[in-house]
Amino acid sequence: SVVFNHALTNAPWTLPSHASIFTGRVPYQHSADWLSPLDKTHPVVAEAFAAHGYATAGFVGNKLYCGREKGLNRGFLHYADFMVSPGELIRSTSLGGYYLEQSWFRRLFGSWDLPGRKAGAKINQEFLSWLKNRRPERPFFVFLNYYDAHMPLLPVAPYDTIFHPGPEG
Repeated sequence: SVVFNHALTNAPWTLPSHASIFTGRVPYQHSADWLSPLDKTHPVVAEAFAAHGYATAGFVGNKLYCGREKGLNRGFLHYADFMVSPGELIRSTSLGGYYLEQSWFRRLFGSWDLPGRKAGAKINQEFLSWLKNRRPERPFFVFLNYYDAHMPLLPVAPYDTIFHPGPEG
């Protein structure tokens, strides 16, 4: 692991932080906040790369704050944020979303993961497929957004049980 004794960020959460990275502006200078998406006031880095002939692509795990409706997809020729699955369809309803967010409800079905969440392995697969199928002579700029470190944390084996026996133990 790596320990940073001093770490700075423009914002403590995803949307304004990513908007700052994409625009080069601090949060009070751009529109992105809890309820508002990034507007088109300021150009974003993906637009600059695209304007200079780069292939641009974004692969997103945090659909809530990095989905295209939050304005972070500007300038990306390819933006893979949503996936269609039975869990995602159920979660898109108010009642389904409420219950699927409850850990006691997921425990009934023996699943700790959030239904419809795009895992890092899926993001990697989408990116590598895109990379393989793009025009190789063209430079590229890619945004990879992972959600795996957020709750619930679902480590891969053997780390899923090395420190704790698991949800049942």
